[in-house]
Amino acid sequence: MLSVNEMASVFCFAIEEGRVLEKELLLDGDRFVVRSDVYVTKLEAEEPKRVKEITSSLQFRMANLARLMEIFKRAAPSGTMCERSLVYILQDLASHGQEEGEPMLLPCCWYELRLSDVSRVIDRLFESVDYVDWREFLVHAMDLPVPTLREILAARDRFRAQDPDLREVVSLTQYHRTSLWFHDCSTESFEEFFDSHDEKLRQLLYDDATVSLRSCAQLFESCPSPEETLRRMLAKELLCRMYMTDRRSVNYTALLLAFCKDEKPRDGFAKALALALGSRVCADTEEGERYVKELVERKRDIISTSLEEKENDELLHTVWSLVMVRNQLPAQVAKMILKRLMRQIQRRIDGDSEDQESSLEDTNTFKLFGESVPDGVAEAESFGEYAWMESAPESVAEELVIYWLPLNTCITVLAAAVPWRVLNSEKIIGKCKTLAERLASVYEELRDVDLNDEKDVVLAHRLLNHEFMAQLLNTVGKFTVKSLASIVGEILLERRDA
Repeated sequence: MLSVNEMASVFCFAIEEGRVLEKELLLDGDRFVVRSDVYVTKLEAEEPKRVKEITSSLQFRMANLARLMEIFKRAAPSGTMCERSLVYILQDLASHGQEEGEPMLLPCCWYELRLSDVSRVIDRLFESVDYVDWREFLVHAMDLPVPTLREILAARDRFRAQDPDLREVVSLTQYHRTSLWFHDCSTESFEEFFDSHDEKLRQLLYDDATVSLRSCAQLFESCPSPEETLRRMLAKELLCRMYMTDRRSVNYTALLLAFCKDEKPRDGFAKALALALGSRVCADTEEGERYVKELVERKRDIISTSLEEKENDELLHTVWSLVMVRNQLPAQVAKMILKRLMRQIQRRIDGDSEDQESSLEDTNTFKLFGESVPDGVAEAESFGEYAWMESAPESVAEELVIYWLPLNTCITVLAAAVPWRVLNSEKIIGKCKTLAERLASVYEELRDVDLNDEKDVVLAHRLLNHEFMAQLLNTVGKFTVKSLASIVGEILLERRDA
């Protein structure tokens, strides 16, 4: 009877809850048994949830950008192509993509653009230059977060830690395990995922960009948006393929240089210089002139100290001469020494009172604009030596500021970031033969022998705020943050309002 009551309880519970009895119920003599391993109803397999990249009418999908990359690479393997060639390719895709059966590689709104509108998009994106790098188009189209200077330097340090020979390349495995500002893959889940799904991720980049949530549950469970996480994973894989030097290596310097951008092109170029030198480059005029003022005061102190030592030597020489002369009285010698000592004491008193008013901190600590700097940094910053000679450790990188910029460094960074034909175009260099010649004239104009008599080295903030540099950076457009989706949206809005 007890077993019958238990069976009735199970049935009642199932009826009240509206649940199907999946497991077999067995009445064995006076025992009531629920066989957990035997099912009496067929269970339908639950379809695993799939994560798909979020798309919009203005934003490119990473899978489509990967296909565009292959098209561009066939047209210009080096990366640099004629601006008109890029326009023609995009115009062709925008017009033929509307035909039935053609794959749509562009966002929906692009198919509303006229052929002339496509040309306007590229003009606004690249500032009407004759030659462009198609990788820049893809970087803008990815719509990834813009890294700060600190994030760029942190990524640089992570890559360089895996590149002891400083060849500016890492292996594919090292690249995938290195966190970037838009995608943190430092956790065990990410490492395990890339080890087991590396090839699958490459296939997703050219397929429908969907992945089973069950197959990588640990990877997405801590993410607020699995779809956005997938998009950034695919973006990192696409960047890998864009900046591969061969089948096994990635040029991380070129990759990071592509993201050295800012709302102000001056600050974007300062990020590129910092990437090359390893520390922040002073671009702000007010900060730079404060440094100049301190430098002048330190030079004046050194000169004053040198003069004082010279006066002491002259005094000793005079005293010795007087002692050697027999007809000089000892009282005259003592009087002269006493006057000299009193002047030195008064100077010391005046100097101590000024120090007490200006600062109560330890006088042995080197000060940089009111902030204490470690001894190692202070030594690197001493004039006569330049901070660009050595990169600072990551722990103090934000405290070390580069104030002097060599001509060769400036030319090297520009040449690495912008097509050489663009840099040497007439609209940039004017009547000069080359960019190097034009920049050399700017350096000669900014040279200040009172601060530094070394040739081809100028103050960074004065160079970055020079009229020629402002014109150059605005013309090339390489170091300015731009939103491709916003440009297309604005052109469509202008046409509707016309």
